[in-house]
Amino acid sequence: MPLGSVTSLWWRSLVGFHPDLSQSSVVLDYGDGYPRALSGPDVPSLVVVGVVALYGVTALAEHAALEPLRDPVA
Repeated sequence: MPLGSVTSLWWRSLVGFHPDLSQSSVVLDYGDGYPRALSGPDVPSLVVVGVVALYGVTALAEHAALEPLRDPVA
């Protein structure tokens, strides 16, 4: 976290994962009525980890949320 604290993200407990790299934000919904909105320069790394944890390594090439990170030339 920005101030040096550490937090655990329980990927398998999520009921909603809403990344938006154009806004440098991601919302993590654990179904408890308190969605966690995270934003900032570290969000792209968090979204990549989340995509792998939730959808598997092959999703790195396919998941639409990661499109802004892909090389447009390739």
